[in-house]
Amino acid sequence: MYGVTWCPHCKKARAFFDENNIAYIELDPEQSSDAKEAYQWLDGGGYPLIYVGARRMSGFHQETIKQTLTDMF
Repeated sequence: MYGVTWCPHCKKARAFFDENNIAYIELDPEQSSDAKEAYQWLDGGGYPLIYVGARRMSGFHQETIKQTLTDMF
């Protein structure tokens, strides 16, 4: 997940992942030049930018994440 500290949707995504024991890696483009470069390369336009496998999700959509994880496992 590409997210930033001030983003309320990122906060909701973090809480969802934590409450459901879903492991995730968060990259903050404002704190890391490598994350910023990757986010720009991915043409990120908002936060959070979440990848589940190869599936890209812009914004936090809990039901979409649940369905994607169900489909994968």
